[in-house]
Amino acid sequence: MARSLVLRRRQDGTLRPIGGWPEEHTFALSFLTREIAAGTAKVTVTIEGADGPVSYAFEGFDPHVDQHGEPVPDPVTGEPKPNYTAWRCTKVES
Repeated sequence: MARSLVLRRRQDGTLRPIGGWPEEHTFALSFLTREIAAGTAKVTVTIEGADGPVSYAFEGFDPHVDQHGEPVPDPVTGEPKPNYTAWRCTKVES
């Protein structure tokens, strides 16, 4: 059975694992969204192209839009509602 990743945030804002880094872990979307926004987690998408791999750094989610192309507000926060199926990424220069 795989053990879970447990992190502790120190007073300086850094994250430290408790018990080490497991080989495998399932991350909650809420964790990734929060930590990517905070700059403490990065997600990279690598495409295996014919000329070799090309990597893209995840920057955030595009907003949900209505039939007129306008962002749909979150009913609780009023902020644009994220579209979790639309990842905005930028090419990583190698």
